[in-house]
Parts: sequence; C-alpha cells; structure tokens
Amino acid sequence: MSSKVVAIAVLSVAVAAGIAIYAYNRGGGKAEQDAMGTATRPLADYTAAGRELQRAAAEKPATLPKEVPVGSIISEDTRNVALSEDERAWLSRHHYLSKQDLDATKNIPDATLQEARTDARAQTILGMRLLERGEIIPAATVLTNAASHGSVYAYEEAAVALLKQQVENNNGRVDPIYANMFRARMEVAKIMGDHRADALFAQYFPNYDSRSNAQTVQLQTTEYLRQLGSNAQAQGTRAAGPDPRPNADLWDNLQKLNEAGGSTDLATVYPP
Repeated sequence: MSSKVVAIAVLSVAVAAGIAIYAYNRGGGKAEQDAMGTATRPLADYTAAGRELQRAAAEKPATLPKEVPVGSIISEDTRNVALSEDERAWLSRHHYLSKQDLDATKNIPDATLQEARTDARAQTILGMRLLERGEIIPAATVLTNAASHGSVYAYEEAAVALLKQQVENNNGRVDPIYANMFRARMEVAKIMGDHRADALFAQYFPNYDSRSNAQTVQLQTTEYLRQLGSNAQAQGTRAAGPDPRPNADLWDNLQKLNEAGGSTDLATVYPP
C-alpha cells in the first residue's frame, strides 16, 4: 500500500474515530474527557449555548431583498445565497453561517458551545472556529457531529477542509481518490437537501468523470450516511432527515441565463 493511500486512510480514520469518541462521551454516564478535552456535563446544563445563540439571533438586524447582477451571483459561493424567503429560511434552518453570524457569537466561550453537542448551530460555530485556527481534524469531527443534527453547511465545510488537508498532505498533488471522497460527501449533502452541493463540487473538480467512479462513490456515500446516523443514535437523538432546499429550478434558470449572456440581468436575493 502506498504512503499516499495510508495518509488518506489515517485522515479518514482519525475523523471517524473522533466522531465515535465524541458520541461515546456524550452518551456515557461518567464524567469522561470528551474529544476536545473537557469533562462532560449533565444534560440540564446544555441549554447555555442555546440561550446565547438565541440572544445573538435576536440582536441581528433585519435585512431586505436586493437586486444583484446574475453574473455576480453565479461567480460567488452560491450555497449562501437565497433567492426567496423560503430559501433564506432553509439556509438558517441548516446553519449556513455568514461572517456576521460568526462575529455575533464570538464572545460565547468555546466550552459553552462544546457542551451543547446536540445543538447543530453551536457545533457549527465551534467547528468553524477550529477551522480558522487550523485544527482540521478536531474541526471536521465537530462539524460532522453538527451535520448529524441537521447542519448541512457544517457537513460541506468539513468536506472542503478534509479535501484541502488531503491535498496538502500529498504535497499539493490532487489524487482521484480525493475526488471520489469529496464527491461522496457532496452526495451526502445533496441527500440532506442542498442541490447547490453540485456547484461546490464543480469548483474543485470541474472535469470529474462521474460514470467511471459511480460504484466507488456510491459505497462511500453509504458509509458516510451510516456514520452520521450512528453518531446521532449514540447521542440519543434522531439523525437529520432530508429537507430539500427550495428553488432548484430557479437556480438552474439563473445558470442558463448567465451562460447565454445575461450576466448583467438582475435577480432578487435575500441576504441572510
């Protein structure tokens, strides 16, 4: 087995093991050390993060729809863009965080967020903080846990972080194995409901041959879904089910309009 394959396996096992430890300590009755190094707390204490997050949400200023050129929309990360009130609500429900969201919660201690292991928003915020600090494996563990409880954004961000870590470990070279793993994670995100996961995948692998890798991706997708379900079950909660993101047809029309030369036409977006 090549050193490259070993490195990929070690990275994947590290994340899976981290999730298992995270789930075990959440479900155990002893005050064991959790995956981030803090003793577990009684379930009744897990509401502190929720209260702080509700306070931050209440202080967030309201935003109004605005007209934006189609080309500008398509050229950015479209995952965080809403084309209707319903889509904006979907983004909020699945914890797609803006810089404003992260800034508004910066005073919430890591330990408070960490204790709220079944709170998808708290876990997403904590995972993003860890990513910012360069702690990729702990961040991926936390973000994947957030995905078990409904944060599609967290799952996508963990996938991107792991892809970049794999490429870095391979001295900047991109291997087809990475593409298959990332494709499988994007398939999970699509199953959870985000049709924009395809656009995210295309940013990194625009010429990917999906047909020749279909069986491998299918097997990996099944395993990643199993891990999410097992993690949620170990924490005494139900795994997040599919929740389709609105406006799939509208997004498709915007893409076609942009390709047909309508990049300067205006479309209405709903800021988070």
